[in-house]
Amino acid sequence: MKILFLGGNEFSLESLKALFEAGHEIVGVVCQEDKPNLRGNKIEICPVKAFAQKEGIRVFQFKKIKDGGAEVLKELKPELLVVVSYGQILPQEIINLAPLGIINVHASLLPKYRGCSPIISAILNGEKKTGVTIMRIVKEVDAGDMLLQSEVEILDSDNAKTLGEKLSKVGAELLVKAAWQIESGTTVETPQDPKLATFTKMIRKEDGLLDFSKSAFEVNNKIRAFNPNPGAFVLRDGEKIKIHQAKVVCANEEIAAGEIVLCSPKSGLVIKCGKDAIEILKLQAPGGKVLDAKSFLNGRKF
Repeated sequence: MKILFLGGNEFSLESLKALFEAGHEIVGVVCQEDKPNLRGNKIEICPVKAFAQKEGIRVFQFKKIKDGGAEVLKELKPELLVVVSYGQILPQEIINLAPLGIINVHASLLPKYRGCSPIISAILNGEKKTGVTIMRIVKEVDAGDMLLQSEVEILDSDNAKTLGEKLSKVGAELLVKAAWQIESGTTVETPQDPKLATFTKMIRKEDGLLDFSKSAFEVNNKIRAFNPNPGAFVLRDGEKIKIHQAKVVCANEEIAAGEIVLCSPKSGLVIKCGKDAIEILKLQAPGGKVLDAKSFLNGRKF
């Protein structure tokens, strides 16, 4: 089957690889424009583009796909469009481009957690399970009919990176199955119940600031959800200290939230929360390496 693939990041790479290895003809890959790295001294290409170039697949990059993208892409004559973490709103001309339609790999059990941050939101809210949904794309965000769905357990040790890796593999497997069903005309498509829909928001860097008036459970969920990006952090003496890993511990409830309970190279770093406390396991000073708390405290006070 001739497939046009729209994606970009590591999560979408698994799906592209799976379709390619399943023998589908990838007539083109669409991704965002190349961007400079954080230091601004090197142009970075996304994982999907790198894979496409390696395999000799045509690559298309649009600043805004709505501005003439459909005219360019229709020349490829795709039978099916697949979208995985592409990052732009698609105009109706793109949605209508292929005779077999357009489908998406979404990292939640729809209709729960529609929107752009389903993985972060699931961990942030303390969910014990999430999953992947293969759905039709319609004009309304993440509201299309569902083709396939699979649950994934969220472990206490999971952060956004590890959970994303698991979901990307499950999503890739489901996508290959969905593509086969579409090609063979055997799909069973289920409408979503809009009454059960919940929505996620765009995550900003400043959202990572930790609030120790919250319970230790909530604080730890934020640390896990924001790891690796955009990162949870505290502000200390004018510095933005990133917190990469922590765990919930018991503490004297008479101690005020935000107070440092323990702080030394021998005992580590424990901070009181609204309920219980957080033991900081890994953290990072601006421009520094990620260190365990005891090593961090060997070189500086907190």
